[in-house]
Amino acid sequence: MGDGCTTGDHVKNLTKHMALAMATAVLMSACTTTPAPEFGGKWRPVNRFADTAREIPLNPAYIYYALPMDGTLKGVLTRWAKDTHAGLAYQLSADYTLPAAVGQIRTADGAAALQQLAQVYAAQRIELAVENGAITARPAKN
Repeated sequence: MGDGCTTGDHVKNLTKHMALAMATAVLMSACTTTPAPEFGGKWRPVNRFADTAREIPLNPAYIYYALPMDGTLKGVLTRWAKDTHAGLAYQLSADYTLPAAVGQIRTADGAAALQQLAQVYAAQRIELAVENGAITARPAKN
């Protein structure tokens, strides 16, 4: 080798280049991303027509039901009034917790929902009704 380099120099340079290439490969592999997770659920293909026409209600009926997060009778009535754009006349001197029985109420008929709710609170002698567009809660008459 007439360039003044010894075999040892070539081995050192080759080793340095190999180490640099390996380090680059390791660093590059650290930059790769993980594959997208498999998502479940209902997926619909985009840009496709349905096989048949299907009705989609634009104004579905409101369903009256109680949620544990409503917390109390007044909470349920307040949500129902707000959701249906009705007023609320809460004329009771106390509020009441929600027993498990209110979880059975599920109807699109507001009067029926109030009747079922009143039955749950029959021992507390509460009257529930819709009067003049407002949900009314008051003590039951003797």
